Amino acid sequence: MLTIFDCNYPQMPLAEKFALIRRAGFGGVMLWGGPSSPDFGADRSLENPRYAAMAREAGLTVENIHLPFDDMNHLWEDTPAGAECFHTLEQCLERCAHEQIPVAVMHAEQGKTPAAMSELGFLRFERLARRAEQLGVKIALENMRRAHQIERAEMLLERLDSPNFGICFDAGHWHARLKEFDWLSRWPERIIALHLHDNLDVVTGEGDDLHWIPGNGTIDWAALMPRLPQRLSVALELEPDPNELPPEAFYSLAYERAQWLEGLRTEVVE
Repeated sequence: MLTIFDCNYPQMPLAEKFALIRRAGFGGVMLWGGPSSPDFGADRSLENPRYAAMAREAGLTVENIHLPFDDMNHLWEDTPAGAECFHTLEQCLERCAHEQIPVAVMHAEQGKTPAAMSELGFLRFERLARRAEQLGVKIALENMRRAHQIERAEMLLERLDSPNFGICFDAGHWHARLKEFDWLSRWPERIIALHLHDNLDVVTGEGDDLHWIPGNGTIDWAALMPRLPQRLSVALELEPDPNELPPEAFYSLAYERAQWLEGLRTEVVE
């Protein structure tokens, strides 16, 4: 299946956007599970009880949902903010089960400064993994853009041997900064979600994570695509760009590139 994140054109009504995504050819969509905001789209939130239903009514499969991440460093702290972060994530998992969303994408931590290392943080992640097992939901830990974020995620993956705790492989993050962390070789069986997007492989600060349409950057997709698990959807995670195309042209081009990536999966690179 070919899937796309729903974050582009945040001011467009959801029903109109989902219809446009389906008309372009996509069979699935990835949703946003954080709080609603004007920048992200007022209705794009698990707070909206019709969010997932609207996607399905447009003929789209809900592939996964990205949980909020701004407060993730608090999860490692023995503070009221840490307890609140844990409670929020647990509620999100319960909402995923209620809405029949199979995978929740999460970050191990957030930002330039490493989160405090603590046993409490590991225990909270373990509790979230066990809760996910009870609910029939999977947690996919994303490979982020900084070495300390990847290292923290690897500690969690090594410690939590749960069938419901795996990896969201983000090709853009891998390409821009951290190709030495080769999760495709180390944990191929634990990859349960994909984020596919392009960039220029140039570390320029916050602006290097460009989330471009595949083919517009420098990722060698012909080499990468055969390495990705065939069981997973080709899932584009493209983000709003002030210079992006009109919606219909954008989704049409994105679908063409998703088809191209799908075709590369079975090609053998000499």
